[in-house]
Amino acid sequence: MSEEIKRINEPEDIHIVIDDEPQVTIVRTGSNDNAVDEKGPGEKVTVINVRDHRRWPWIVAAVAGVLLAVVCSVVALRYWKQSNYVPPMSVTPQENIDKLKAKAHKVAPEVVMTSDSILGVPINIYELKGLKATIDTIEPRYNSSHAYFYVQAGELTAEGKPIGTTVLGDSLCAGDASDKRFGYFAAVEKQTVIGVSPDDDVAKFCQEKKGYFFRNYFLVSNSQLPPEFQLHGKDVRRALARMPENPNLFYIETTEPETMWDFADALRESGFIDAIYVQGRSNDAYYRTRNGQRYYLTNESIRQEIAKQSAPQQKAMWLVFKKQ
Repeated sequence: MSEEIKRINEPEDIHIVIDDEPQVTIVRTGSNDNAVDEKGPGEKVTVINVRDHRRWPWIVAAVAGVLLAVVCSVVALRYWKQSNYVPPMSVTPQENIDKLKAKAHKVAPEVVMTSDSILGVPINIYELKGLKATIDTIEPRYNSSHAYFYVQAGELTAEGKPIGTTVLGDSLCAGDASDKRFGYFAAVEKQTVIGVSPDDDVAKFCQEKKGYFFRNYFLVSNSQLPPEFQLHGKDVRRALARMPENPNLFYIETTEPETMWDFADALRESGFIDAIYVQGRSNDAYYRTRNGQRYYLTNESIRQEIAKQSAPQQKAMWLVFKKQ
């Protein structure tokens, strides 16, 4: 009997089992005076409310943190690539400077117009032969015998200042380098070139020689398209472009609204190794053939209809190709 009482009074280990549900644990304890009544040894029942330890919120938070870190890394990498992007070049700035220094070959002035459809994109192509270029602030008159072709050169702000690096004679207006207008047009005396580079070496040379220079986005560089385009949607697209082994520049214009990607891809497919975007032109723009015959770039009936609805012409810079 005494052995049983001793066994009952001896403290027993308490085991708490933690689970998703609260546990009830019965702890058998002996009384201080080792008294045992008729009903048996004293027992104390303790209810231990174990909190529900759910781990899934922590798992979700950890996964969300990992995903956020991955997204931030991708965005940071993309931003770094865009900030440090250097376009491919088929011709270096120094090579274009050398071309501008060279003596121009005398060729009969003319604009040769052809039409084509490349990758489903209908385009008009104008090859500019035997012409020199200037940037004028006044649109050429229709009866000017010296002007053989003209389009808009670059853009102007609301205050009438050029967007992007521009050279007019000995005046240089530096643009914002972060604007990504890597494409450029340059003209000195009777030579004209286009190229793709973030550097302003050619612009400084044009300023020194009192030539002309303006920038815009590039569409094709060394037969490659840019990683992204700054202009979206569909519109009539225009470009100045060049082909390998051909000293002449080309002006290309879509006949229907197109995306920048489709237009650039069509230019590359046509064999143009470099192409820079041209923002717009006048509806009165024209070109001349070898015999001096003038033709409007826009259909006559459409041109007259637009003239009825158009507002007074705003200030602009005109890239004018003239007789050498």
